[in-house]
Amino acid sequence: MTWRTVIRVSEEFALATLEDASPENIKRLLELFPVSVLKRNWSHLKGNKPELCGAIAGEADHGKIGSFIVTNFARCKQHAYVFEARGEDGPNPADALPEIDCLGIVRGQTEVYLGTAKYTVLLRDPFAQEELELLWPMRIDYQDAATVVSFVVLERDVGTFFEREVINVRRHVDEKDVVLGVSSLGYKSIDLNKGVKALWAEDFFDAFRSKFKKARSTTTEAMDQERGIKVTVPQLYEQMQRLPIFETMFRVNPDVECAVEVFQANPTDGSIKMTRYTERGGDSDEIIHKILEKNF
Repeated sequence: MTWRTVIRVSEEFALATLEDASPENIKRLLELFPVSVLKRNWSHLKGNKPELCGAIAGEADHGKIGSFIVTNFARCKQHAYVFEARGEDGPNPADALPEIDCLGIVRGQTEVYLGTAKYTVLLRDPFAQEELELLWPMRIDYQDAATVVSFVVLERDVGTFFEREVINVRRHVDEKDVVLGVSSLGYKSIDLNKGVKALWAEDFFDAFRSKFKKARSTTTEAMDQERGIKVTVPQLYEQMQRLPIFETMFRVNPDVECAVEVFQANPTDGSIKMTRYTERGGDSDEIIHKILEKNF
């Protein structure tokens, strides 16, 4: 089977995290997904995105919400980290995920979880300390040659959740902490330079900003008006094909049938970041799987 196989979601959900969450927290969770997908799944509800998410949370159909998260994870803004494959007796990467429920399994190889991101927030006028919790979807995808750990990107400015001025925000555990936890279990990140450069050579995408390693220095190249490096400066492209690439912004060729338009990757560190929503299921997965297919 390939990743294009119809998604089958486990019917056994661990919904404690959802059931214990307030309607406001579920609303914030749903706002992480594209509004078009929300409307298709709750067509009987109307309103703009905040109104729609509030109405869905008010229905409190936790089973449907859990299934929705599992099925539509790949449509969100997300960060993916690629590690070596898990061996038969390898530790479970989920042990590094904080306080999670497994919401379901896709194709027997992809586990979707829901955790909680905790923050301590200091407010002014009058001074106060508040504790904030946001529901945090995560995923582990077991491929033959790799283990991919992904996180839906949460709201960066949690100050928007408060009516008063925010002095300081401290997040207790973030994705970097979890990635370090996965690494501590013995998982090594995979260098994705081969796969990324193969797709670049095939004109699947072109880079418009890149950080790469020269013999004695690290250089950042940013093209004016976000023009593609390969199209605009082919000599630089040829040079970069022989060098390790770090944080790089890619734009998918508009002639390619793919709903992902722009994404960021650090091939040397094995990370891929989807900076925009996708409107069709699995599109973010398509980029990740294409890179992995070319990498091995």
